[in-house]
Amino acid sequence: KNSPNAIEYLEKCIYPQYVVVIENQPSLNGAELIKSTEEKGIKHRFIVVSSINTVSNAVETIKAGADDYFVSQNLSEKEIFLLVEKNWGLPLNSKKSKTALDIERFEKILLIRLYVSDLSLTHT
Repeated sequence: KNSPNAIEYLEKCIYPQYVVVIENQPSLNGAELIKSTEEKGIKHRFIVVSSINTVSNAVETIKAGADDYFVSQNLSEKEIFLLVEKNWGLPLNSKKSKTALDIERFEKILLIRLYVSDLSLTHT
């Protein structure tokens, strides 16, 4: 079960880049939180960081709609955010809109594809 405060808070957020759910509290379950927000029509992107190191929990969370799932034990909140930033390549405190970040990420992917395509002409 989830803290009602978490859902109330997420109802008030307007287009956060990501919601990082840290599952180190017994009352907070990432998969249930994602399902609860979707039932209320709240459409945010979620990254779940959990101390539960089981495949079933990871699969359940991703199926619920999480964009990513990390297993982390004994990390501080700052270390968790650094882990997420490193793996997603975007600062979580960015002031850019979700659309601008998606466009920027898409442009980077296109540039990398172009580079690989050009490289394939001269390399096996």
